[in-house]
Amino acid sequence: MPNPNGPLSEIIPKEVITILNNSVATATANSPPRTPPRTPKRGKYTQYTDSDRAAIGRYTSENGTPKALKKFSSDFPGLSECTVRNFKTKYVQHKNDRKRKLESTDECIVLEIPSLKRGRKTVLGDKIDQQVQDYITATRANGGIINTTIVLSIGNAALLSQDKSRHIDNGGDVHLTRHWAASVMHRMRLVKRRGCSTTKPEITNFEELKTQYLGRIKKAVNDHNIPDELVINWDHTGLPIIPVSQWTMEKEGSKRVEITGLGDKRQITAVFAGALSGAFIKPQVKDDLDLPLKQKSLCIFDVFRAQISDEIMDFLKEKSIIPVMVPANCTDKLQPMDLSIQKPAKDFMKKQFQEWYTNLILNQYSDSATSIKPVPLLLSVVKPLHLKWLVKLYEHFQGRPEIVTSGFREAGIFDVLKK
Repeated sequence: MPNPNGPLSEIIPKEVITILNNSVATATANSPPRTPPRTPKRGKYTQYTDSDRAAIGRYTSENGTPKALKKFSSDFPGLSECTVRNFKTKYVQHKNDRKRKLESTDECIVLEIPSLKRGRKTVLGDKIDQQVQDYITATRANGGIINTTIVLSIGNAALLSQDKSRHIDNGGDVHLTRHWAASVMHRMRLVKRRGCSTTKPEITNFEELKTQYLGRIKKAVNDHNIPDELVINWDHTGLPIIPVSQWTMEKEGSKRVEITGLGDKRQITAVFAGALSGAFIKPQVKDDLDLPLKQKSLCIFDVFRAQISDEIMDFLKEKSIIPVMVPANCTDKLQPMDLSIQKPAKDFMKKQFQEWYTNLILNQYSDSATSIKPVPLLLSVVKPLHLKWLVKLYEHFQGRPEIVTSGFREAGIFDVLKK
């Protein structure tokens, strides 16, 4: 990240750079963002200086549009009649405004007509908006990740550190959204790039695999009269302790995309399980349902090697659990937890981390500290917090069964069992 004592400090105050540095560390995204469609580049436009506009406008006001077109068309091949008339109108307006300011009736000459700034006014104001852009440029120069979440974090931190009364959390009218972040990156001509990527195998017989998969589930449920509460899907997912993403923003056409900290693999592995009934389930379910221990259950999981060993299969059989494996390379379309829980769960954990980190930084800033101390990111500090956040995560999904059920619906399991 940019050094608070480096060249960037000549543009942005040191304390603001420090706050932005700490805020950026909280906002790395874990799931790859969608790449928006590219729009074709616009054609080249003729550029006019302030003095060019004034000269054309003055000549047109004195000699008329046809003569002006004839005189200036050699220097400006793209000059149109509409543009000439526009310059004339602006020239006359500037001349009249100048006369009124001077309170004079004498003839005056306008030497420059400044161009109006295009587009809408920036949400943060020109000063803070430029600081955000300078900080983004410096972050990328040091290999840092830039995405919409990071830009939002930078924008919020910059506003809160310099004009916090305007922020929506403090009763102000400034609410930074993902659209605002996308606008900043668009103005900086940044496009999405990935640090590294792999190609997923193409599944040519997906519909056949899906039919067989759903058929096995339906047969097991019908043959053993398995209730919705015992039609379960479990799935593993990694929850990074310090959120890191392989995606960033880089200038279009860049050959090399370096990301600092991309190799940070510190994470915990979570196992999420949800039932067809919508329950985000606990380990024991038969006792809660007053069902016999021999009541058959159905568990859906992927073909991850560690969970399809003979030992695991014998254990499931002993517990009266019928396994149904999701076809290889189809988990993104046929595994309920992939379709409903994983992304919201990671977003929830990321938000908890961001709130914790941001509050520590802002508390230091509000205490008028002479320097902002880096937040300790040792496992001994963050792991206990992860445990608390996981408890909150369980409570969050337990009260929202529709999220769990949506995964079974999208995978086609709900329809095949209920129709």
